[in-house]
Amino acid sequence: MDSDRINRWLTLGANLGVVIGIVFLGYELRQNSALLEAEAGRQLNQNQISLYSEMMTSPELTEFLAKLKRGDELTDAEKIRERAFYSRLILNWRWEFAEYRSGRLGQDQLPDLAWIALLKNEGFMPTPGLRDVWETGKKNREPDFVAYIDSRLD
Repeated sequence: MDSDRINRWLTLGANLGVVIGIVFLGYELRQNSALLEAEAGRQLNQNQISLYSEMMTSPELTEFLAKLKRGDELTDAEKIRERAFYSRLILNWRWEFAEYRSGRLGQDQLPDLAWIALLKNEGFMPTPGLRDVWETGKKNREPDFVAYIDSRLD
């Protein structure tokens, strides 16, 4: 065998190795994408579960929500608590929307109909001041998130 023939075989082997490496890299990327999607779905589920868990285990929160539902007058401290509660809801939505925009959550996973119901005070819990917190905080939120929500509120 001459050196030219050996070089061609080595080049062919190296090229095959590169192709096989690219195939394996593609497979790894697909697995990683699936893992990221699963993690985003799990976190979305955890966001929703944590709110229900808090309502089940916190008598103070359930009494506070009952007070909102009845339309009772709130103390100054309760007004601050109400705004903080609504702000936390919106922060969760913003994260969920960002995961949707990144492609890690599908449209069928995005609970935007629930968001709109809560903003209209028609959701599973009383949210009479949520719309005001949404409106007054818009300027500090991502424009695409605000546009997405506002387009569904009309």
